[in-house]
Amino acid sequence: MVASLVVLLIISVLGTSIYSVSVTMMQIQRDTIKWTTNIESEKKLVKIRVLYVNWNSTDDGLEIFFLNYGGIVINIVDIYLNGFIVLNYVEGRNVPIQMSDIATIKIESPITIMKGELYEVTIVTGRGVSHVYNWQPQS
Repeated sequence: MVASLVVLLIISVLGTSIYSVSVTMMQIQRDTIKWTTNIESEKKLVKIRVLYVNWNSTDDGLEIFFLNYGGIVINIVDIYLNGFIVLNYVEGRNVPIQMSDIATIKIESPITIMKGELYEVTIVTGRGVSHVYNWQPQS
């Protein structure tokens, strides 16, 4: 009699534990799906356009002007020039850029800039959205 009560108690505790773990796992899965959906919907709101690149030929400094025309505040976390990551930012990195604002980022180029050559400027936002702009210095 006592043995059957102990077995019944063990089975009840195991059943409750399994139920609790499965409820927790389903909640984690639901939260992960919701988070992923939010990130993807925010990425669709990110829209930037490079307006102009100003090149200082004496020190290979670049000033990149761009427009945030999307439906969300953005920040620029990385810039690549012909695939080389920019390491030296003079100003403008990780600064919140409001919707419909024109912003500027000043950088030191990771490569030597030559007049007339074509360069690929890639801007990466904090949400992982990239924008590629082909630029050819004229002066």
